[in-house]
Amino acid sequence: MNKSMIWELITHQLSAQKEKEVWEQIYSSPELLTQYKEMKRIWSLSGNNQVLPTETIDRKYKEFSKQHMGRNTDRRLLFTLVKYAAVLIVAFASSYALWMLNDSRQSNYQAVHTYETGNGSTNTITLSDGSQIWLNANSSIDIQKADKQCVELKLEGEALFDIIHNEERRFIINAQSLKIEDLGTRFNVRNFKDDDHIVATLIEGEIMVSHINRQFNEVLVPGQQINYSKVDGRYTIEHIDTSYVGSWKESKFEFVDKSLADIALDLENWYGVSITFKNKALEKERFTGVIQKSTSVEKVLDVIAYTAGIKYSINQTNDSTEIMIQ
Repeated sequence: MNKSMIWELITHQLSAQKEKEVWEQIYSSPELLTQYKEMKRIWSLSGNNQVLPTETIDRKYKEFSKQHMGRNTDRRLLFTLVKYAAVLIVAFASSYALWMLNDSRQSNYQAVHTYETGNGSTNTITLSDGSQIWLNANSSIDIQKADKQCVELKLEGEALFDIIHNEERRFIINAQSLKIEDLGTRFNVRNFKDDDHIVATLIEGEIMVSHINRQFNEVLVPGQQINYSKVDGRYTIEHIDTSYVGSWKESKFEFVDKSLADIALDLENWYGVSITFKNKALEKERFTGVIQKSTSVEKVLDVIAYTAGIKYSINQTNDSTEIMIQ
């Protein structure tokens, strides 16, 4: 197997059957597994989604090695280079007890550490092996355990995970009554306190979703989304278009056939407002559109109102902004 086949696997260019065959070859060969992890690191650290030819990868790696690997470069400089370079391969052998923020500061954590975002902000957590976690607005992650055998965290809110799989280390997300375990994966988890559902969407690789009381155990394949009801414990699994999954980490809202109820929650978390529906039937209405996050909430509502045919009113006090959709 050559590099191009592994790259096609990472960038979703293979059929389901071919993808399965490639995975079997990778897991049966330590050499191929190492090569996959190295190339997956390129994908994770680059921050882009374009498919680069193998020749480009090799060239950029050689350029970086020539310029930087021979120097006494500390990790802060390396991670600054990651932020601004298109592609970077860095092999760090360090424990998951060391995590790195997107501003390149280093910290050693005890048993628990918390990352939080407020209204109108997102954050990026970069793990020492190149794995990345994007944290949406009004969300938090508690690192509950971090060692060579297991990384376990608790999520409230929404996060996009791009995890470099390690057979010797489990990676587990606790989302209230659900456990979501990485199996070599890029996936999104939504678990806001005020939402009635927990939603996990698999973009690449595999995840295992299970109930803490072992009521079910499901393994998702790329393109599948599990929607679990906190109210009655029921869940559905469906295939969706994942093109816009995780788009919330960009500087714009990308709503694609999204219900007004879900859009309202996004706006509440970003702008710190409170939104209610006078007519509950409107919650199920759907909207498609792209709106810059720098736009005021009033302008966002104007766009939605014009397109979806709704009306809204705003009651603003010193302490809060309450919006009624009718």
